[in-house]
Amino acid sequence: MPAFSNAVFFCHGAPGSPQDATVLPPMGNDTLLIAHDIFASAPETLLADALAAFDQAAAQATDGKATIIGFSIGAMLALKLAAARAANIKTLILISPAGPLSLGNFLPHMAGKPVFELAASNPKLLKSLTKLQCLLTKFAPKLLRNQLFHKSGAADRALLKDPAFRNTLAAAFKNSFCTHPAAYAACLQAFVTDWSADLGHITCPVTIWHGENDKWVPPAMAQALSAALPSPATLHLVPNTEHYSILAKITLHDS
Repeated sequence: MPAFSNAVFFCHGAPGSPQDATVLPPMGNDTLLIAHDIFASAPETLLADALAAFDQAAAQATDGKATIIGFSIGAMLALKLAAARAANIKTLILISPAGPLSLGNFLPHMAGKPVFELAASNPKLLKSLTKLQCLLTKFAPKLLRNQLFHKSGAADRALLKDPAFRNTLAAAFKNSFCTHPAAYAACLQAFVTDWSADLGHITCPVTIWHGENDKWVPPAMAQALSAALPSPATLHLVPNTEHYSILAKITLHDS
């Protein structure tokens, strides 16, 4: 018999790992939180494996439905899951979501612009960059953190002083750059394609949380994503908050 009142299925970012979910607010003992390791799958089975894992999570909730949370590029997988499992979705929560690039001219305003351009035009160089990032993960993690956060503002950079958050970043870097580089690269390559057609199949309620000072994903992308969804969408633009710092400020139930 199902044992939980609520089930939550979390899709991490890129770079990312299931440990990203530890930054979320506590959810209570009646909630089952499944933090799915997106990159543990082979690139060709990434979506199918996520669907199977989601089905297992939803089956453990008393109503057979689960909430999906998608963070950053993990929003792409979250949206694809919601499109494929409409009947089993309670609600879809997107945090700092990286939406389809085809919705507007967002790339010049994204901190990851050089990496996304490599994903679109030069996969071999992206592979080489990922190998370098793996070396930095092992031997110069502080240098890598500072390089990736050099465009971030005060709210996100303040997180780097927290040992727990640094551990979360370390897990994200290891999972993406060292343990599963092929799946990580495949995720980036899928992101830079036009996947906007998936949005038309979203029928569940959607809540979007986005920091007004996000340097990784411009707030305009969240606004365009909200407008493009056919289902009811609620957008929260949070002042003085950025890409990672908003994770701890979301709520599961919209008011």
